[in-house]
This record gives sequence, C-alpha cells and structure tokens, in this order.
Amino acid sequence: MERITASATELMRQASMTAHDYMLEAVRRIDEVFGEGYAKTHPELVGDFMKTSAIDFATACISVSLQDIAENM
Repeated sequence: MERITASATELMRQASMTAHDYMLEAVRRIDEVFGEGYAKTHPELVGDFMKTSAIDFATACISVSLQDIAENM
C-alpha cells in the first residue's frame, strides 16, 4: 500500500467524491435488486449501503496495513 501524501484539504475533497460514487452505486444496485425508483423512496437503504461500503473499504485498508507491518517485523 502506498503512503498517503495528500493534504487534509485534498483528502476532504476526495471524501466527498467517494461519498458521491458510493451514493450513485447504491442507487444503481438497490434499483437493480428491488426495481426502478426503489432507492429514491428508501433513502435510509441508500445511507446504509454507503456506510457499509465505507466500512468495508476502511477495514480492507487497515488489514493491508497490518499485514505490511507484520511482514516487516
């Protein structure tokens, strides 16, 4: 995993772009499963999808970092 070199401002901008991508993907996938327009009438499901995506990504990043630490001990 590469070292993060972005500034706090850059990371903040990236965070909103990531949230946007998660939201679009949530709507697409929810509508794919439950039918067109379902995500629009169930915003709580969109939010939960976004939270799950973010948690999964963070967990994967932490796991990779821990593996790197363990391998370099």
